[in-house]
Amino acid sequence: LASTLLMAGAMSLVFAQIQYFLPQWADGPWIAPSSGPRVAANLRQPNHLGTLLLWSIVCLVWWWPRLKGAMRTAALLGFALLVACIVQTGSRTAALGVLVLAGWGLLDKPLPRSARLALSVGPLLYALCWFALSAFAQTTGQAFAGEGRFIPRENFSSNRFAIWSNTW
Repeated sequence: LASTLLMAGAMSLVFAQIQYFLPQWADGPWIAPSSGPRVAANLRQPNHLGTLLLWSIVCLVWWWPRLKGAMRTAALLGFALLVACIVQTGSRTAALGVLVLAGWGLLDKPLPRSARLALSVGPLLYALCWFALSAFAQTTGQAFAGEGRFIPRENFSSNRFAIWSNTW
């Protein structure tokens, strides 16, 4: 299960980068075209992609103790790419998930030190990726939907409270 979720997250990460940086390659049959400035890979819903990427990080951390040397370095890079892609989704829930994973990293002492460190700095990495993507968007004219997603508005998604109530 961990391998499959990690592979699904890695493939979705690649598809999301194509949607954002090479949208002309998103042809429909193999890679879904982006429906806006938020990436969604082939899930076609940015929040679902954010959730998949969070689970991919969890699975990566599950594999972490079994990794040695260069594979651990690759895991750190994979972690950074997954967090960067979470930024591209503009998902507020996934952003909160990065904070929850940081709490996991701070509290779970049996995890390997490098995994704990990666999880703990996840929010900082998220912020760095946010600013980098924002600067890239301003420089190139590329849209970055995340900028408007965290600004409080008068109508805070009027159905959000109904969704939370139904979930509860």
